[in-house]
Order: sequence, then structure tokens, then C-alpha cells
Amino acid sequence: MRRLKMSKPFAISFDRLEHYKLNVGPVQEFGDLPECEVAIKNIGWTLGNDCPYRCTHCYSMNAREKGSDLTVEMIDRIVDQLKKHGVETVNLGGNEPLFTNGSNPKATLLPYIIRRLADEDILVGLTTSGISLVRLYKDHYREFRLLNDCDVSFDSPFEDEHNENRGASIRNQ
Repeated sequence: MRRLKMSKPFAISFDRLEHYKLNVGPVQEFGDLPECEVAIKNIGWTLGNDCPYRCTHCYSMNAREKGSDLTVEMIDRIVDQLKKHGVETVNLGGNEPLFTNGSNPKATLLPYIIRRLADEDILVGLTTSGISLVRLYKDHYREFRLLNDCDVSFDSPFEDEHNENRGASIRNQ
């Protein structure tokens, strides 16, 4: 095995805060451009404060506040604001959308949320492991039919790998 010989010790020094000192960026670089009005057309709404699954990739598990349930009044206020600001599409996801009010699927406000958004002519999408879609189809078919699109997460074509990633046996629900 050959080793490289160096005449001087090799060291890299840099200032970790150097980029903060530079006088560049959108404000300075494009300061002469006119401001434009912000138009938010698509929103992702993370629902739920609980989930019976323990997905290995879950980004919201530590942010959940059990007992911080949604109310009809909260939902109405949010939907009214979305309509007021011209939002055209909302994707419901995060955690598992069915569990808006704890782990009891019978306490869910997901059908109400879908109905309220659709009543305001806002297109509704759903991102789910599949359980929210199955429950909507079985128990809330009217709201199921209001969905514009649905994304079902699959972690692996192999049942055992998929279920291991999801922390539950849910692939063949």
C-alpha cells in the first residue's frame, strides 16, 4: 500500500459564519425588482394528533400533542381563511388523516373537513397509508366521492418490509 507524503500538515480552516457576513442575497441582489403579490394556491394540511402506527420515517411523531383535538369551529375558521385567500387545492395528510381527534376513528372530523373544503369549491387530496381511504370508503362514502385525488404510501413491494416500516401489519388492509 502506497502512502502519500506531505511536506506540511494538511489543515483546512474556514469561518463557519462567513456566509452570514456576505452582503448578497435576494434583498440586495434583486432590490430593484418590483414586489409582487403572493398567491398561494396549494396547501398541505397536516391533520391528526395521534396515530396507532409507528412508521420509522414519521416526521410528526414528536410534534403530536395528544388531547389537542380539532373542533368544528377551528375547521370552519381555517376553511374560511383558505377560501378568503384564494386557495384552490388542499392535500390532507400528516400522521394519518383519519385520526384528527385521537386514535378512535369514530371521533374523526376528516369527513367534515372534506365536506367543508368541497363546499367552498376547494379541491381535496388525501395522503394516507391506506387506512383513511378504506374508512372513508366504508363509513363515509359521500365524502370519499368528494376527493379529487389520493396518494397511498407504499414502502416496499414486500409485505414484511412494508409492515416493518409502518410499525404495524397494514399492507393488506
